[in-house]
Amino acid sequence: MKYYTLTPQQLADIIDDAFDLGKRYATDELNTLRPGFFAKTRTPIYKDGEETADDWTNFLDRNGGLGLDSQEAKLDILLKNLKDQMREELRKLTDFEG
Repeated sequence: MKYYTLTPQQLADIIDDAFDLGKRYATDELNTLRPGFFAKTRTPIYKDGEETADDWTNFLDRNGGLGLDSQEAKLDILLKNLKDQMREELRKLTDFEG
């Protein structure tokens, strides 16, 4: 297993990117709900702050929505924030001159 060291700023950037990704995905998932969902209900999606990802998935399922798969987006976030370390590591392992 390979370990990477993150600076506090890199960690903060990853967290910010993850929150942005979550907002985009939630917006896209909410847009898949059956037509008129928001016009017909005033029920809050989250009620007590104890909800889990499964609760979100169940909410989407009950209301005709679709969940999105974020695996590739998560990988993009990690690669974006670790690219300099990975580049240096690959530079040491490869010989493009020979």
